Amino acid sequence: MNGLVFVAPKCLRKHMNKHVNGNPLMHLAMACDTVVSHTDELRCLSDLLTTTTLQIKHLHRRMDHLEKLHGSQCVWKIQWFQDKQDAAKCGNQTTIFSPSFMTSRHGYKMVLSLCPYGDGKSRGKFLSIFICICKGDYDALLQWPFHHRVTLTLIDQCPDPQYRRNATFTIKPKVTNGNKTFLGQPTGPRNPSFGSQQFVELSLLDTMDYVRNDVMFIKCTVDREDMLLL
Repeated sequence: MNGLVFVAPKCLRKHMNKHVNGNPLMHLAMACDTVVSHTDELRCLSDLLTTTTLQIKHLHRRMDHLEKLHGSQCVWKIQWFQDKQDAAKCGNQTTIFSPSFMTSRHGYKMVLSLCPYGDGKSRGKFLSIFICICKGDYDALLQWPFHHRVTLTLIDQCPDPQYRRNATFTIKPKVTNGNKTFLGQPTGPRNPSFGSQQFVELSLLDTMDYVRNDVMFIKCTVDREDMLLL
């Protein structure tokens, strides 16, 4: 309206009825203008909300991608640990497996396995932990044999993080002819596992907060310093 602002004339309360009845068309036009103005504002706000929602979704996707690239590839939550250890002690289920995970969005597919009561000569003395490479969708594009450092961590659940004493085991795969079955490109569903039979002494589970509320957490981080990222 060329920068002009229309200011409605003021009216005393006692003259209001006369004022309204005397100018019905003008008041109706003013009411319509107000409705149109509010409708336009609501439309703009709706468009802004849609744009903001799409931006938030985009940021969530980027954050998820960055976590996969730069965070731990797997944090395995093991619930009802005591039951699982009892079953392993009795020989019913000596090994449990994590969900499979990716080292990056289009990287190696892997899975962890844990022997809650130990494996082989370490049975009854240590937790035994292993990792294996599974057949993945992007194997044809990756570097073989697998040679990247893997760090496995049993997380101390002490409520005060500064007092936590995590137990850590690091594997630096040695690429040799004898290790090709472990580190080469899988030809079946998954390769044989490699890791540590003596990961953590079972006696420490009673003195540290590695198991809290019958839950254990194991973290796996695969080093990507020289890994081909697609």
